[in-house]
Amino acid sequence: MLNDIVLPHDFTFGIAESDLQTVGSFYPQKFEKSQKTMWEIFAKRKEIDVPLYGSYKYLKYKDDAKLITDLGVKAYRTSVSMSRTIDKMGKVNKTAFKWYRNYLHLIKSKGIKIHLCLYHWEAPEIFSQEGILNINFLDYFLKHIKITEEYLSDLVDFYVPINESWCISYLSYFVGIQAPGYKSLEKFFQAYFKVIHLQTEAIQYLKSKNPKNKIGLINIHFPTYIQTQFVSDSKYLKARNLADNITNYIFSDPFFMGEISEVVMHTFKKLFPKNHKDIIKKAKLGNLIDYYGINYYNSQYVKPAKSDFGYEQVIPKNAMRNSLGWPVSLPPYYPNGLTDILLLYSRRYAKFGLKSLMVSENGVPLNTKYRKNEIPNDDFRIYFINKHLEQIQKAVSEGAKVDGYFLWTLLDNYEWQEGYRPESAFGIVALDKKTGKRIPKKSYFWYQKLIKNASRI
Repeated sequence: MLNDIVLPHDFTFGIAESDLQTVGSFYPQKFEKSQKTMWEIFAKRKEIDVPLYGSYKYLKYKDDAKLITDLGVKAYRTSVSMSRTIDKMGKVNKTAFKWYRNYLHLIKSKGIKIHLCLYHWEAPEIFSQEGILNINFLDYFLKHIKITEEYLSDLVDFYVPINESWCISYLSYFVGIQAPGYKSLEKFFQAYFKVIHLQTEAIQYLKSKNPKNKIGLINIHFPTYIQTQFVSDSKYLKARNLADNITNYIFSDPFFMGEISEVVMHTFKKLFPKNHKDIIKKAKLGNLIDYYGINYYNSQYVKPAKSDFGYEQVIPKNAMRNSLGWPVSLPPYYPNGLTDILLLYSRRYAKFGLKSLMVSENGVPLNTKYRKNEIPNDDFRIYFINKHLEQIQKAVSEGAKVDGYFLWTLLDNYEWQEGYRPESAFGIVALDKKTGKRIPKKSYFWYQKLIKNASRI
């Protein structure tokens, strides 16, 4: 299995995490006097797990740095929390930055490149009612970016303004399962345009501060299909076009093409803010973006439906599902979605400044039971990762410019609306919640060996 993977000689294997999911909020509040997060307020309101302890990274960061460096990765992505960098008085939280510097230095000193996400949903509690739609969010966000660049720039190789625009607009303002928890089509579009604007401002600031600052732009994507028997049906084709745009292109087209599709404009324009044209036009910054990252977990089949967006997802009968019930989008029930979207994006933006693609997240939740003193066996995770690396290999062989792969994630952690459910465990390292002990799974050692032995073109 290991010898099947052949990738370019400069291909980067990495691993990704986020701050709140692993550090939690309890210890930063105790030792740094940091702020409560929007997610604490939301979780209590929804009566789900609160992200208090994360994976105990605050206390165990030296152990985690060793796990990362021993793994053999050449790149590491995490986030820096707005709730920690700025204290309740609006001042720089120097104690928090001392922790970040200590942790990131341990990783950076081993030659691992740091990809620092500036917003992975860790807004302070003052934004718990409106989230990114709060009138003061942009100024607060830019202040956070400014001081982060000032205190950590020597340790950072790439800045990522925001993780997964789709989640913080669609899931947070339309579906309502993530903070702040609205269920409104109009608010979805307000949040969509706001998140485009936030990223534009972040990119422009970072490049104006230092033209050498490197930028990665990341979003989650879902390649979209219609089942074979409906490929000539105009209603299905329309549904696919809408789904492809709402879940994919509207989050990337503005940055490379300075536009969004006519079908979205025609169908939903009445819900757009008055300045929507300026927001989209100003976002055309492809020449300033060093890589575009695709977070990929699954693809989707869709069909026409009488819904707000005009489509709904179809899950093939007998298709595999992971422990959270998400479809596992692998043949024979699904096409090779990761190959398809890498080729699609590589070709779509080739003439619009795209320099590089990264698979910036990929992984699978798996409820892994194990006995004390044994290595947790998560063979299905190994199978899942290997199949997706094969899809990357195929995309590269057909011309896609893919330069790296980040596995999600190192540690079992807080999985947002799923809390700490064992079914939501994405890590290649298990966690003893009583002691904080890290327990590498079979997949940790497999990934370590793959990185060491992967063949290069």
